[in-house]
Amino acid sequence: MGSTHFAGWFILLLVLGFLGTFIFRMTHQAVKQESRVQYTSAARTQLDRLYATGKISETEYYHRLAVLEHDRY
Repeated sequence: MGSTHFAGWFILLLVLGFLGTFIFRMTHQAVKQESRVQYTSAARTQLDRLYATGKISETEYYHRLAVLEHDRY
């Protein structure tokens, strides 16, 4: 009876551990994605501002935009 009781608790702890790990990873991924979106948006705003004020050329603007879009994924 004691070993069955131990096995039941062990299985329960294993399941809870897997569930906790899964939830943590999904939450971490969502936070990471949100952070990337905010960074990309801020960088795009700054890039647009540089181009609008004439501090970078059109060629440089499109080059940096391509790099920014590539880094997004």
